[in-house]
Amino acid sequence: MHRALAGSSLSALDTWKRLTRALSRADANVDEERATSGDPEKLAGTVECVCQRDFQRFRVLRLHEPSPGAAIVTVFQRQGSIPHAAQSLYLYGDDAEARAAESQPRWQAWLERVLTEAKC
Repeated sequence: MHRALAGSSLSALDTWKRLTRALSRADANVDEERATSGDPEKLAGTVECVCQRDFQRFRVLRLHEPSPGAAIVTVFQRQGSIPHAAQSLYLYGDDAEARAAESQPRWQAWLERVLTEAKC
C-alpha cells in the first residue's frame, strides 16, 4: 500500500475537478471500465464507488492493471483547513509491497505537479 498526499491552494471542488481530469476520470461512473493515461503509471480497472460530499470526494477503482488491487483518489477538507488530495494504491501479490514502494514517489511528484500547475 502507498499513499501520496498534497495540500491545495484551490477550493476543494476545483481541486477535485483538476485531479479527476488529470486522471481521465472526471465523469467516471460505477461499473465503468477506466484507465489512466500512464502518467505517472497506467492504472486500469472497474469503478467501484463514487462519493461526493461537501467535506470529502472520492472514487475507488478495482484494479486489473498493473495487477489486482485498488486505487483510491480523494479530496478532503477539514473545517478551517486547506483542501488536501490523496491517491492511495493497494496492490495484491507476492511483490505488492515492493511495487507499491517503487510507485509512491512517482505518484507523490505527479500529485504535487498537478495541484500546482497553472492550468490542468
